[in-house]
Formats: sequence, C-alpha cells, structure tokens
Amino acid sequence: MSDDRQDGPAEFLLPAVLDLTAADALKQNLLGVLTGGGAITIDAGAVQRITSPAFQIFAAAAKTRSEGDLRFINVPEIFRETAATLGLSKLLGITET
Repeated sequence: MSDDRQDGPAEFLLPAVLDLTAADALKQNLLGVLTGGGAITIDAGAVQRITSPAFQIFAAAAKTRSEGDLRFINVPEIFRETAATLGLSKLLGITET
C-alpha cells in the first residue's frame, strides 16, 4: 500500500490480499492518507482476495469524506461482487460493469 502524493489526488495502492490479517495495516495506512485531506484515488487493480473487514474500513472512510473525494479505480470483479453482496456499492461509488 502506498501514498504517492502529487498535485492531484493521493493514490493509494491496495495489495493482492485484503483479509482479516491485513485489516489493521489497511486501516493504519488509509488513516495516514485520509488525515492529509484532499481527494484520494484507491487503485484496487491488484486485489485478488478481499473480505468484509476491508469493506468495513472502506465504508468508514467513505462516510468521513465528501462525495467524490474517495474514488476506486481498476476494480476487479471479486471486489465488485463482494461490495454488492455487502450492499456497499453505492456508498463506495463502485458501479457494475
């Protein structure tokens, strides 16, 4: 996970596995980016496995941001399906393809 700050939105890269064991690191890293303010782009392109603890963290982050300040890109199907199952697609701005 990284935060590549430039003039535009901060980019946050997600790892391949986001399960319970990765949840604490995800939370800490995302909090670090969120406290910087401004828009954040979360690149989910590498995600191969994701479970509900990660979505709880994303949902909490989304609720603290203005609409459009937290944006997911390169969202794989497994991410989309899990978000839809948990009823979080709209909150996270993840649309079906």
